[in-house]
Amino acid sequence: FEGYGFTLKKPTAHKLMEKASGLFENFISDPQTTLGDPYKAANETYYKILVPEKNSKGKGVRKGYLWVVVGINTGMIYLLYDDGSRSERVILNELGSCKGIKSDGYSPYRKLESDAYPHITRIPCLQHIKRKFIDSGENDPDVKRSVELINKLYQNEHKHKVGVDGWTAEQHLAHRKKYALDTLGE
Repeated sequence: FEGYGFTLKKPTAHKLMEKASGLFENFISDPQTTLGDPYKAANETYYKILVPEKNSKGKGVRKGYLWVVVGINTGMIYLLYDDGSRSERVILNELGSCKGIKSDGYSPYRKLESDAYPHITRIPCLQHIKRKFIDSGENDPDVKRSVELINKLYQNEHKHKVGVDGWTAEQHLAHRKKYALDTLGE
């Protein structure tokens, strides 16, 4: 750290390492634990990959993608990397035999809800739906009301967390059925 211009006390460094190791406990080498979860969330994110050949700006970087699949019930995370590819082949091959997937509107995820994958129920991401409403015009009263209702769903969702204070998945489902129906009925 001193080489980068700041001093970090040893106890602080140890605490940071301890915290980081706790976060990495959910990363696993066996993807079946995550993929076997009946309810998964999937998304991809981009980052810069260092490469030997230079691009038009004279830099040895290119855009690459890392796919992330989270088992909602298990809390386990599976990272999928295929040379930085965002090709639909990557995720369709990996998730094609799974069940229950929450995702955004990226076309490979939408393909998972087709007749070619009858065992998959795709649940679109509510945050992405909310963004589409906002992008269509925040001054529109119908848009504003829709965004308010989605925010209300999120506020209720965060009141409890499965596994915290003895809160069970069954209790959470009952809670969700009550507040979601009430909110959507408004």
